[in-house]
Amino acid sequence: MKPATPANRRAAALLLTWLFAWAVAACAAIPAADTFNKKLAGAYIGATAVAQMTGTAAATGKITPAQKDEVVAKLLIVMAALKAAESAHAANPTAAESHLTTALTVITGLQSYLASQGVR
Repeated sequence: MKPATPANRRAAALLLTWLFAWAVAACAAIPAADTFNKKLAGAYIGATAVAQMTGTAAATGKITPAQKDEVVAKLLIVMAALKAAESAHAANPTAAESHLTTALTVITGLQSYLASQGVR
């Protein structure tokens, strides 16, 4: 195998970014989630997308390693909130919805932050 060059890394990052943008555009036509489980699944997908965007942004130099670490730390909190929501849903649906709403708010904020850094 040939070692990865900066040009190859940029090309791979560009391809991943393009694929992500295509997936987001394709999902725009999907109706809004109407059940807790659908919202939870959407939140997990959103968190995964943020993680992928963060990796691409760091690889292409759009964000610094410190910025990447901040996003990752927030994603870990989001994942904990999603697990808490999932665990609490049967016993306490109100608490589960609260955890889920908080996680979705943070995911949206991270997506906005990455977009402000030029990550698409």
